[in-house]
Amino acid sequence: YYAIANPVHGTDREKLEQLKLLREENQQVLGQFFATIEDDYGLVVVGSAEEVAHGRLFVKSNCKTDSSTLAKAHRLSILAHSPKYGLEHVRDFLRFKVVVSCVVDAFAFMDLLASNDGWKVVKFDIAKFVRPKLWGWRFIGADIQMANGMLVECYGTWL
Repeated sequence: YYAIANPVHGTDREKLEQLKLLREENQQVLGQFFATIEDDYGLVVVGSAEEVAHGRLFVKSNCKTDSSTLAKAHRLSILAHSPKYGLEHVRDFLRFKVVVSCVVDAFAFMDLLASNDGWKVVKFDIAKFVRPKLWGWRFIGADIQMANGMLVECYGTWL
């Protein structure tokens, strides 16, 4: 777990500033990827979840706030399990979700994600897909390490 980390060093404030610079660069990289999905792969990115249908997906990115990120890096429940956890291990400072209409499109997107040369998928999470929690929400998750080293969280869910 500790071997895969964001390339940040220094105090928490310094690490946070470094993460912001990495995130800005990665937002552009991901934007380019989503802009070319239709041309290169035949999937269509639509403007809202209401437009999702087979072969049509909706993408939404989110930036974790500074305060939430700092709180996560010092959360006692995480530190109890992983005592060396810090900002260098946060994987959702930049995150995005992909909403699809069916499992086939979710796995097609994950295949595109895994085969892209602009990053490396470092973790796939299908546990909640095969064993959903109490309310039955299912998703497929992935953590990717961008070319600049930053860890980014992605998850695919369907309507």
